[in-house]
Amino acid sequence: MEKSQETCKSSPGPDDLGLSNLSINIREESPETESSHSTVQNSSSTAKGLPPRAASLSTSPRQEEKEKEMFAALGAIFQHAQDIEGGYALSAAGFVPGDDNWILRNVQSRAGALRDVRATLDQLWWMNSQFMPAAAEILADASRDPQGTKHGPDDTVVWLLGLASEPDTDLDDFVALVNLVVAYLADERFQRHLLIDRYLEKVLAVLVGSYSRTSTPETSAPTTPSASAPDISDPPPTSEAEQLLSPMRNALNHVLSDISALPEFAYAYPLESPLVGSLRLWLSVSQPALQVCACIMLGNLARSDEVCSIMVQNFNIHEPLIKSLSETADPQVLHAVASFLKNLSLMPTNKDCIGKAGIIEAMSRLWSMETLPQVQYSGAALARQVVNGSYSNVLRLLTPLSMDPDSPAHSRTYLSVLLRLCEKTDQESTTMEIARLVTAVCRTLSSAKPSVAPQEVERTQLRLFGLHADVARPLCNLVLQSKWPVLRSEGWFAFALMAGSEQGAAAVGDVFDNVDVFRALVDVVTGQQTREEEEGVEGPENAVARESSEAGSASEDPKAAEMKKIDRDNGRVLISKLLENRGEEMTTMRKRAFEDLLQGRAYIHRSFSQLIEGP
Repeated sequence: MEKSQETCKSSPGPDDLGLSNLSINIREESPETESSHSTVQNSSSTAKGLPPRAASLSTSPRQEEKEKEMFAALGAIFQHAQDIEGGYALSAAGFVPGDDNWILRNVQSRAGALRDVRATLDQLWWMNSQFMPAAAEILADASRDPQGTKHGPDDTVVWLLGLASEPDTDLDDFVALVNLVVAYLADERFQRHLLIDRYLEKVLAVLVGSYSRTSTPETSAPTTPSASAPDISDPPPTSEAEQLLSPMRNALNHVLSDISALPEFAYAYPLESPLVGSLRLWLSVSQPALQVCACIMLGNLARSDEVCSIMVQNFNIHEPLIKSLSETADPQVLHAVASFLKNLSLMPTNKDCIGKAGIIEAMSRLWSMETLPQVQYSGAALARQVVNGSYSNVLRLLTPLSMDPDSPAHSRTYLSVLLRLCEKTDQESTTMEIARLVTAVCRTLSSAKPSVAPQEVERTQLRLFGLHADVARPLCNLVLQSKWPVLRSEGWFAFALMAGSEQGAAAVGDVFDNVDVFRALVDVVTGQQTREEEEGVEGPENAVARESSEAGSASEDPKAAEMKKIDRDNGRVLISKLLENRGEEMTTMRKRAFEDLLQGRAYIHRSFSQLIEGP
């Protein structure tokens, strides 16, 4: 069974073609916890000992002058720390003479300067200073330098979250502080501190609170919004406010993805924790950033087959996800939900439950979103995972688009929609996924016996090839590419499976009207590059010995040589089945070419155009 260990960030390889996926698994949650989830609060008193903030009144000239002095002091503190850092670096490099005591004194001075920064920012915040956003930006710029966070106190992020969570913090200050939090959380040290001391709820509370920052006083959300509340009643945010908040939320979700990917996350917040209970409820809220956050963090919590099974079988977590696929229009949400469902579908026992919940119908909506190619890819990748190894889901994929016999859509299936997408799209990743889906369907049908009656499998195969004459065409994308050898092997394997029946052989036979595909078959079977000539077939005296062809060169990688041998065997099976099931209908020249390939001749000195067009 396929496994997936990726964490809300992209994982390269033939399975994902360089595109992002979520990993998925879960801890069992007790019934009492499920019915009484605590909420993540947007605390207004995160930092102990903070004095009440000054009211936002008109600023006197004297106070404004004091603020300017504080802001200037902040710049001076950073300059002082930078000078010390530079002097220390020069001394450590041997350019400035100094003993160990000199270095120690500079380290202590640098730490003192950083403490002064915190005290200065505290005062600017207490004064409700107009310089607060600019000061936060200075800190953020410094924190992006690895040296900027190296000596910061562990609780720096918690302190900043306390400032951001204050109900009277205005929008500019709020965004500046949260962006500063994001900058600090790029450092894994601060990420681990949040998990070890169980402060992650404060970050989620800030994310929830961002949706009330543009509310009017009459309709504003509570100052301590519930992280599990699915109906935060905000008016539509102004475009100016949303321009500030949207990138901030995306950045915050990015660091939450990193944090939830750490091993400490599963230990700090198992499935029965209130935080995870709130995340599960976030799957049904209307705020896109909260939905994306829930998909990412729950996906990163899921690291085992057992957890995936519990999530679907016990919690029915796939149901709100499928509902989102059917209703939401936000591309980020659609991609996150599809990735989450794809990983849940890795478990064989989950596939039928997810299929029964209407996943095929829901994700077919994604395949038609021509302006969102990434969403189309996510939908195709999800479809492949859902049908792979699931006979019941293959049947659902072959269901008519309309149950009305008089409707033109009655003769078209959900697979028809995917095959049409494969023809229209110019996205290589999407065509690869659809081709792999066709392979998965063929493999599933070939392995359905003995759990499924042979007569039933034959009827399904008749439906597959009878309604989809072009079902073999996507496989050309696999066998003609050289970037992913594993996927190329999948293509030859699927061709061989299809050719095993008369209807499948007809579909595959039409594919070899393409000169490039025919040439690729010759190459894979002979292990040699083909040549186009108008002469006859090469004589046996010039044929390369089969043993040499199969063994490959002495310097070839053993795995690559084994893969070539498997492809060669599948190619020979393919030719044998085509001759058996379709030989009567082949042109004389093509039939002879196939027979020559089976006899092990290395080259075919015949014009490919003649082989395709006939005598």
